[in-house]
Amino acid sequence: MNDYDKVKLQRLINDENGTNYHRNVPLDGYTVTLGDAFISFAFREINGFTTVIIHYIYVTKKEDLISLLGYCTNMWSGCGTKMIYFREHKRKSNIIKTFSHLGFDVHPVTKGSWKHNWVSTNGYSESECIEAFTPVNSGGRRK
Repeated sequence: MNDYDKVKLQRLINDENGTNYHRNVPLDGYTVTLGDAFISFAFREINGFTTVIIHYIYVTKKEDLISLLGYCTNMWSGCGTKMIYFREHKRKSNIIKTFSHLGFDVHPVTKGSWKHNWVSTNGYSESECIEAFTPVNSGGRRK
């Protein structure tokens, strides 16, 4: 995958969500790109489990999503990842809705406050979010 232009990614994020939303999306972890499509994420150790926290996914074609997830899944598996977590602001093109078909638990959530103030311009309030995560059993392996 190739290098990315952080300002361009921020513009794409704001176009989908609203003014200054990009300030709430860390782009200092890993960002895997494919043309204009990208996945931004970080690894975190949570309760002894290596967890991937997906910060943002931007795709315009299903094929790009499949390619990016395939690439990232191989990387995450090689790093011993036991859980994947993703929360995004509600938007018309919510990629996260398709994650239930991949074995994720997907739920609507309300986000009380953001680190940085922003204004939603996509028809949903700032507090409307969706989260998805892979279940982890007591043995630390995904179900």
